[in-house]
Amino acid sequence: MTLLVIPMASIEMPDDLADDVAEVWRSTLEQLDIMELASPSDADSLRCYCEAVVLHRKASLVLAKSPILVKGLHGPVRNPALQVQREAALTIKTFAQEFGLTPLSRQSLKSSRESEPVVEPVKETPVVPTLDEIAKRRNVRKFGA
Repeated sequence: MTLLVIPMASIEMPDDLADDVAEVWRSTLEQLDIMELASPSDADSLRCYCEAVVLHRKASLVLAKSPILVKGLHGPVRNPALQVQREAALTIKTFAQEFGLTPLSRQSLKSSRESEPVVEPVKETPVVPTLDEIAKRRNVRKFGA
């Protein structure tokens, strides 16, 4: 018996992504495809993840060129880029765990796949009818009935 294996459809990249977000999309989708985890229903979540990665990178660049404390109305305050970076990092972490992009989530996916039972194709065995079934099909009466 031949089993039909249908590959998972990959996720189509939205046309309106910024170039830097599209770059993250392509590299992330490549990893998801390798792990066979890409599904078209994940397009919005993947977009959020990719946009958060780019936002985190931008906030990190701002922080690399500016002090942690900046001049505020009543004295030094935390650089607002710290909050942007932190929120983006939390978004990245959440979606990365969902997509199996962290070591722990990959391990969890791996062990759940290993624990799945292997489904063997059922071999069809011919059913041999009993004499009573043959008699019923032919409308034959049994002796003494």
